[in-house]
Amino acid sequence: MTELMIVTLNIAFAGLLTSFALAFIRLCKGPTLADRVIALDLIAFIVIGFIGTYSIFSGQIAFMDIAITLALVAFLSTIAFARFILKSSDFKVSHIDRPLDDNGDHCADNDHKGDLS
Repeated sequence: MTELMIVTLNIAFAGLLTSFALAFIRLCKGPTLADRVIALDLIAFIVIGFIGTYSIFSGQIAFMDIAITLALVAFLSTIAFARFILKSSDFKVSHIDRPLDDNGDHCADNDHKGDLS
């Protein structure tokens, strides 16, 4: 490994560490649940960056499988948190998002309860 590659990897590790610290502060500080979910997602992807950078540093490709698996789990957990926030909040569909009936008017709230479109 060349000297330039080692310096570049050290800079990458320092940047990832700084990003991790800032994301952890956002995770602790909040102020809303959505901010914390985004910070947790960011931390997961920073850890993936650490794994990828270490994989390059050590020359072991096996770590990339772990990074890919962690990326999949982080993506699915973000989707699950988003659905949880959506169901737990007082989210109401505005009249713009409601489907139109046969007359061109917006449907009432209970007219399209089972409609997923």
